[in-house]
Amino acid sequence: MDDRARKWRRDANKRWRAANPEKLKKSRQRRMAAMTLEERSEYYRRIKYNKFKFKPPPKPEKCEVCNGGGVICLDHCHVENKFRGWLCNSCNSALGYARDNPDILRKLAEYLEQIKRD
Repeated sequence: MDDRARKWRRDANKRWRAANPEKLKKSRQRRMAAMTLEERSEYYRRIKYNKFKFKPPPKPEKCEVCNGGGVICLDHCHVENKFRGWLCNSCNSALGYARDNPDILRKLAEYLEQIKRD
């Protein structure tokens, strides 16, 4: 395919996506539902690498927080799009649920410590 045809196809796809947001959403949902957790993690990793326009350090075998294994995810700052480290899916989700707020995480840790003492 030559450059002109490639550009025409890219523009046509862009127009279709703009005109059919619901169809696009359903298509993506079907594709995601058919993927395993590992495939989904790899898919999002590729998207993030493209978005960041940099190559992060090599992916370790273990989470940088809990030293656990499992699916290791690229953690990044959503505001500055900067790489922060490699976390397991659980630790990465915990950060997300705490809205990346250290105060919330400290309060949760204090809460757990207090319950342990009682």
